[in-house]
Amino acid sequence: MSPSSFPRQLVLAALAAALWPAAWLVLAPVLGGPGALAAHLLVTGACHVGALAAAAGRRPLPTFGLVLGLGGAVLVLAPGSREGLLALAGVVGACRALVSGSGGSPARVLLREGALLGLGLLLARSVAGPGIAGQCLAIWAFGLVQSAWVLVAGPHPGVRRGAAGVDPFERSRAALRTIVEAGAGRGGGAR
Repeated sequence: MSPSSFPRQLVLAALAAALWPAAWLVLAPVLGGPGALAAHLLVTGACHVGALAAAAGRRPLPTFGLVLGLGGAVLVLAPGSREGLLALAGVVGACRALVSGSGGSPARVLLREGALLGLGLLLARSVAGPGIAGQCLAIWAFGLVQSAWVLVAGPHPGVRRGAAGVDPFERSRAALRTIVEAGAGRGGGAR
């Protein structure tokens, strides 16, 4: 995943927020207000994960379908509820982790996804206001935090791994630590 896809994710977050009033006008008469919001968030979440899959060199359409299917099932079980929206955020995070191939230990992936989803939900809740404009701001705030995923998820294609699978930054850090510890052991160091 390349950090160059970060601006695209920012644009997608802004589009999700900007399109919410139009989606509400079309969907609210059919699904009601909470159902319209859930459907809009489902589609924009699927677009987010699909765009990440495309940036990772994977086919976005099956990914889009995966998020729509799992998220739709969640929303059918808990239609229009806060719990359903929280579960939908979890589906987006889980599908993002699955399709990204970001690597790392399962604990690291779980921690990263939990932190991004939690921070996004907290920011969205803190900036949300009454009415459509407040909901647009909350959608944008959540999307803004989720856009940061491309910056914190590794490895990036430009990073070359050595024979042992260690990236150059970690190798340099280990060498520097050895030098500092050797200097401290001899009583050396900066004066």
